[in-house]
Amino acid sequence: MDGRGQHTSGPTQNQNPHAPVKKCLIPLSLIVGLEIGTSKICAVVGEVNAAGMLNLIGLGQSRSRGVRKGEIADAPLVEEDVRNAIVEAEQMADAEIRSVYLG
Repeated sequence: MDGRGQHTSGPTQNQNPHAPVKKCLIPLSLIVGLEIGTSKICAVVGEVNAAGMLNLIGLGQSRSRGVRKGEIADAPLVEEDVRNAIVEAEQMADAEIRSVYLG
């Protein structure tokens, strides 16, 4: 709507009407969290329902081999373990994860 209560259609000033439309691999109603800890790495996938509640639909875990005393000591090992946790969460949620909230 514009300032007068009228419905507007079409692109706004800052949008290119010929720009390609981006496709999301995960619906916008999914939220993915990732926790990298000293002993394990967890990825969780939650789906926001019509009531605004979050239902957990996927969980993936991997042991954490590259973190020492809360700091990343071996990045390639951490990367591998993160990928393993995400793949497990993707399989359970039946979704492809492209971004996460890191905590």
